[in-house]
Amino acid sequence: MASQNIERLLDRDADVFRGRGGSAAAGLHSFRDRRGRGRRTGCVWASRTAASCCSCWRHRPGCDSNLNTGSRLWSAADFCLSYLFYFIIQPIVDGAQMALLLPVLISVVYFDRKLLYGFGSLTILLYCLIYLTERSLYQKPIQEFIQIQSVFIVSIMIGHTILVRVKEFMRHLESVMKSEQQLLVERTISDKLLKIDALTGLYNHKAFHEYLEALLEQCEKYQLPLQLAIIDIDNFKKVNDNYGHRVGDVVLKEVASKVMSTMTPNDFAARYGGEEFAIIMADKTLEEAERMAEQLRERIARTELPHTVKPVTVSIGLCNFQQGDDKESLFR
Repeated sequence: MASQNIERLLDRDADVFRGRGGSAAAGLHSFRDRRGRGRRTGCVWASRTAASCCSCWRHRPGCDSNLNTGSRLWSAADFCLSYLFYFIIQPIVDGAQMALLLPVLISVVYFDRKLLYGFGSLTILLYCLIYLTERSLYQKPIQEFIQIQSVFIVSIMIGHTILVRVKEFMRHLESVMKSEQQLLVERTISDKLLKIDALTGLYNHKAFHEYLEALLEQCEKYQLPLQLAIIDIDNFKKVNDNYGHRVGDVVLKEVASKVMSTMTPNDFAARYGGEEFAIIMADKTLEEAERMAEQLRERIARTELPHTVKPVTVSIGLCNFQQGDDKESLFR
């Protein structure tokens, strides 16, 4: 859930710049990816990977490995091969009994406690039968039987210890990943709040200049169109003086709402300061930008506010980017 929350926050931060490939908006989207999202995505990927590793221990009983039927059949085949190998080399090689430990080792490799206990117990019982059969043939002493059985038991205990330690490590890793996810969520929220104006929900002055600089760089490099619109609420000081700052805040929210509903996905809107707003328009001709600015002005003028007698109007200045322009040139 933490990784999904992080992705939703990042997606909201990127909604204003989902443009076509090669566009100014796509260039800005790439800029934002380089500065933050790649790093966050790496953390989210690491969290998901660790969580998937830990889930196999958490959701299944025993050692709870993710073995499928094919792996278990392969383990059973190894068990049979180990005994076949033992019977082949036993007459000519001392210590051939060590071949019977192969199934136990395979169980540890697969991190499967059931296989470890099953193959371990079966190995101990079968070797009892093998010893009783071979005692009369090869005159094997009882001390050898005790030594071999002790090796089997110790091997099972060592395998059990390894699996317990691995399980403890996975639990520790899971707790660490949860802590990292929580920190990542908090950091993402903090970054988001630093970019957003609390009153209007638009981007703030600092974020506006960061993105404008990135867009100008893209437009200069790829010769892309860009327009900047500055919106100023007419006589806003009188609204505050006559109706109070609470009504002034309502007016700012309503204007911001009209701005957000009018802009297209490739546009970027911010509260520039006080009663001023700014819209960066990408992938538009100058005529299209003028029509959008006029449409926004008319929509705001038609907005009825219950707290004011006169309708709220705005003035909009529009500047078209030309090759060679810098950020200061757009505000002249």
